Amino acid sequence: LLNVFAQMIHDHGPQPRLLRFFKNITSVNGKSIPANQEALLRVLWADERVHQQSLIDIVQIPERLSPHITTKDLKSNTSIKHPNDYLGKKVFTSSAGLPHLGVKWFGKSDWVEYCDALFFDAESLGLETCEEKTSDGDMIVPIEDFCWVLEPERL
Repeated sequence: LLNVFAQMIHDHGPQPRLLRFFKNITSVNGKSIPANQEALLRVLWADERVHQQSLIDIVQIPERLSPHITTKDLKSNTSIKHPNDYLGKKVFTSSAGLPHLGVKWFGKSDWVEYCDALFFDAESLGLETCEEKTSDGDMIVPIEDFCWVLEPERL
């Protein structure tokens, strides 16, 4: 069944209804189902071809390629309000700061259903990318730009 849904993501792109299926089989009422999580990992992650056609990867963007605001800029920006204690505070306030994250996926400018790519590439979606591509030739999109496109109403 997992293989069928992985194939449907490959064939039709990352549709919310397909992704909700994976979410719903890996936990119920906030309680994880380890056997299903492990099976999903084997189906989507272990096979490099399936991984490339089904998943979006989060990668760290090297500082030299980072086109956006730095952690130092965030710390000095007085318009940003946050509680006294929050998840990730130790990392954010450390001297190293937060890594700048991006997302990458295997996309094509001429994506259509049933092709061997997850979806359109970043350029075709009008997303800003880093100057250099990954060693695989994939474009890296700063995560804040990618999330904006997914659900701007939640920002």
